[in-house]
Amino acid sequence: MIGRDADGSQFVQEGHTRLISRHGGLIVLKRKLPPEAKLILVNTQLKDEAEVRVVGHAESEPDGEVYGVAFLDANKSLWRVAFPPMDDAEAALARVLLQCAGCRSQEVVHFTEVDMEIFVSKQELIRSCKSCSRPTAWKQLGTEITSATAPMATAEHESRHEPSRIEKRRHPRKKVKLLASIRHSGREHVVDCEDVSRGGFCFKGYRKYEVDMEIEAAMPYTRGGGNIFLPARIAHCKAGAAGLFKCGVAYKQKS
Repeated sequence: MIGRDADGSQFVQEGHTRLISRHGGLIVLKRKLPPEAKLILVNTQLKDEAEVRVVGHAESEPDGEVYGVAFLDANKSLWRVAFPPMDDAEAALARVLLQCAGCRSQEVVHFTEVDMEIFVSKQELIRSCKSCSRPTAWKQLGTEITSATAPMATAEHESRHEPSRIEKRRHPRKKVKLLASIRHSGREHVVDCEDVSRGGFCFKGYRKYEVDMEIEAAMPYTRGGGNIFLPARIAHCKAGAAGLFKCGVAYKQKS
């Protein structure tokens, strides 16, 4: 990695990836970086490089600081990985209405894998605000996200290392701990989302849903917030422990 750190010092430092995607990745670096910083990410194995933007800080770990970065050139293929093609309907893991903490302006943001990692960890994204003319914190409207079921079954984190096997699913799943809302026949039910992919998500709740039932789903969801509901259907629903049902939601594709 080449660039300037949070103290303004120029640096060249080795790091490693925890996740890679067509849009960027999660990198681990023993250095603090400022939000929205423009850096050069070097793939030392392939001897290639790309300009990236710091999306946000995910967490700290013994190996260093974990940051989400996004390619400035959307067509850049730094990883030399053949990601499956996507159409416009599949281009985002989630569509979320976020609000700038500075000027309160609102914007619908399409989450990439990197955005989702940062949002799950911090419940916010650092993005450039045109009105504020600087990077600001953007949060989802509404109350703090809590569990819809008590107690909630805690999902294990998936491995975030670079993929060493072929993913059999068309849309790889990402473990999360977020709320979702299922709307059907004028009623809404808040559930616990366990994993998410571009094709839909899985959740646990106390209500049984019929397979192929047409619904509208919002994920992530905040109570009292500006949530975005998308047309979907129940792909499967199975009874689990403690009276909970585990269900899968599949988004409807554009015709």
